[in-house]
Parts: sequence; structure tokens; C-alpha cells
Amino acid sequence: MKKRFVIILMSFLLVSLAVVNACVGGPDQLIMKLSGETNAHVSNYSDTNYATEICYDDFFETYTGTNPHTCNGMNTVVNVYSQLNSHASNESDELVYNQQICYGNLQCVFDESEVNDCAMGDEAELIARLFRSYNSHLATDDQMDYPVKLCCANVYWAGLDGRIITEADFGDTIYLVAPNGLEGNFEIKEDDLIINDEIKILEGFTDEVTGNYMAKWTIKKEDLDNTKDFEKFYFEVGVGTQKSTALKINLAINNDPMQVNMNLDCGDAFNKSDIANIIVTATDADDEITGTIKIKKDEEVLNVIDFDNKGVDFNYQFDVSGELQVIAEANNSRGDKSRTISNIMILDLTTDGDYAAACIASPEDYSDFDAITIFFNASTTKGYKVRSGEAFKQIPGIDPFIWNWTFLGDGDQSYTQNWNDLTQGFMKNLTHEFNAIYTSGQKSAKLKVSLP
Repeated sequence: MKKRFVIILMSFLLVSLAVVNACVGGPDQLIMKLSGETNAHVSNYSDTNYATEICYDDFFETYTGTNPHTCNGMNTVVNVYSQLNSHASNESDELVYNQQICYGNLQCVFDESEVNDCAMGDEAELIARLFRSYNSHLATDDQMDYPVKLCCANVYWAGLDGRIITEADFGDTIYLVAPNGLEGNFEIKEDDLIINDEIKILEGFTDEVTGNYMAKWTIKKEDLDNTKDFEKFYFEVGVGTQKSTALKINLAINNDPMQVNMNLDCGDAFNKSDIANIIVTATDADDEITGTIKIKKDEEVLNVIDFDNKGVDFNYQFDVSGELQVIAEANNSRGDKSRTISNIMILDLTTDGDYAAACIASPEDYSDFDAITIFFNASTTKGYKVRSGEAFKQIPGIDPFIWNWTFLGDGDQSYTQNWNDLTQGFMKNLTHEFNAIYTSGQKSAKLKVSLP
């Protein structure tokens, strides 16, 4: 028994002595650590027990930026359930894989292609392997029995969401991304067997959020006229830098939709002096978004905040009571429009009063229709009566409302319909759910509501 105890202790000591930083450029080059070369768990750079180190400067030129292990939303290497002694996953989730191991400006993908190298091109590096894409053990890059490749790049093409891409379409706007610390112009070329085609030269800028050195390119006809091949575009920054990953350009226009959403629902109610967290998400993978969020009371604008493809997240204190409009409006670089309107109520519980927020669930704003009959649904409208410090919710179809509809047609022709639920009898549901017949053209509708 004593001999066995000594052997185990010596083994532990040998493992502990092996845990020293092996990255040539020092500890800042360390991406993550594995518990072994195969069948391994993963830990972040700070682990003091794991001996197998995955070093940035083993695959790329030495990283010279600051704080490379800080996550910025665009540099996830793997998702984990713990920063120490964890399995790894391709996708994050709220319950289990809700933490990330990040590094510098790396963009990493889980590559399940059957080829031995990374499918995204020679400039991507295979830094580790996994047995599967979710809840997986890891292995070093030379363990071929682990089929899922962890492929990373530091000079790459990205969509406007910041994610690495290998294909784009004619008309798209995309990013060219390189490590911070670089300078000079971005030179776009198309790779040919003999002489590479020179496509375009772009000026760079440093992104305030990620620190990456970047350029932006809208793919236009005059650029593509400089080549006859569209399979392998790449770029370089300055002189002698590493080539980017490859990009294929499809000549057909394929416009991804712009989506703008807000976390406030029409009909939401807050008390005066409440502080609300307002979040606008704005996504468009191939176009720039320019937008504003406005908070209005009647015609008075109380606050204006700009946003782009990253959206916006801010806190706002409601210091006035009554009905407010929160409007998120956006345009993209192709001229598409989006608008989200939430009419909300700010209740003053110290004074008796009535509040109503008009909400149109359908049709959606900026909708296009082939049919001449349009269904209007305003059943999501809400109201409150404040009496003696208590707020009583009012719901259409159950409680009475006064409805003022205005239908605008071509040439500013309008038609107004006023309904009071108290006088409609069994027809009262038709005040907020009905069909309207339209001729072709540009049309609009407005709704104001109040409580009788």
C-alpha cells in the first residue's frame, strides 16, 4: 500500500510541474487549456492544472492586442458550462452552455466537413478537434478520430452581424476584418492561377467595440467588372500581411430581410417614475441599418437615440404620465424601411384618471397586399382606469372603448369612422376587428382610442 501511495503522489507532482506556460510569446498568447491530448475537458487560460495548451502564436503571428481573453460578442472560441473543467459546445444556451472562452479577434466555427483541413480555406487554422458539436470532449488538432474540427481565422470576411462568412451576394455590404494594431489600406483581389485580379482598395478603421481593424465593402458592378472569376476573393492589409480567408461571390441578388424588434409591447403600462430597460434588436446580414428610437408624448419628442446593426440597449425613466409612443424606425442601405411602434401608458397612481393605448396587431406596418380586402385587428389595445390609487385594466370586447379610425387613401382622401362600444350593442366587437376594402395604391390607417 505504501508503494502504491508513493506512485500516485509522484504522478501528481509530475503533472503539477508540467503546468507551465509553453506559448512562445508568453501567457497572452494562450487561448485555452485541455486536460490532455485526447478525451479532454477544457479550461480557460487561467487554469493551473491542465497541461495541454492551445497557443495563438502556434497558428498565427503573435497577437499584439491588449486583453485578448475579454469576450466582445464576436470572438467566441467555444461555449462552456464552466470556465474550468468543462465540455464544449458549438451553440450557447441559457441553461447549460451559457459561458464562453474567447480570444482576441478570432472567429471560430465547428467544421463537420469530411475533408481533413478547414473547409473555409487555407488561411483558416485547425486549432483543436471535438467528438461532436454539442456537449463534447476535445482533443488536439492531430487527433484524427475526433471528426469535428475547431477552425479559426484572424483575417476574414464577415457579414454585418460580425460573423465570419465564406459567401456573399452581389449588392451585399460586408466587412473585411483583421487584427488590431495593423494599419494601411485593404487590398481586395481575386485569386487566379497566374496573375491575381486587383478588385478594389479600401481605407480601414478601428472598430470601437472589438478593437479589430476593419473595412466595409458594398459589392458593386464596377468592382466585379475587374475579374471574370468569382470563386476566390481575398484581401491583404498593408505590406506582407497574412491573406484573408476566401470569399465566393454569387452574382444573383439575394437580399436578406431587415428585422427590427423592440422589447416593449404595445399596451404595456408603467407607473410614473419607473425605469424601463428598452432594447431594440436590429439585424440585416447584408445591408447597413440606420435607425432611431423616439419616445413621444403627443407631438413632443422626449428622447431620441440612434442605432445601427448592433441595435441599442438603454434605461429610460418615465417622468411624465399619460400615453407615450415609443417608435423604432430604420432604413437599410438598399432603401428598405422598417418601423415598430409601441403605444404605452404611464400611470400616475396619485390621481384618478383614464389611460388608453391604441394597438393595431394587423395589418403590419409597411405591409404589401395583393388582396383588396384587408383585415384590421386592434384587439391588443389596452386601457387602465386609476381610482383611489388602484389601476383597473380595460380589455376590448370586455370593457367599453371609444374608437376613432381614420383611413387615408391616395391624394390625401380620408374616411373617418367613430365608434363607441357603449352604443354598439352586439356589434361592439366590429369596432376593433373588421375587414376594409381598398383599391390599389398607397394607403394608411390611424387609430385613436379613449375610455368612455
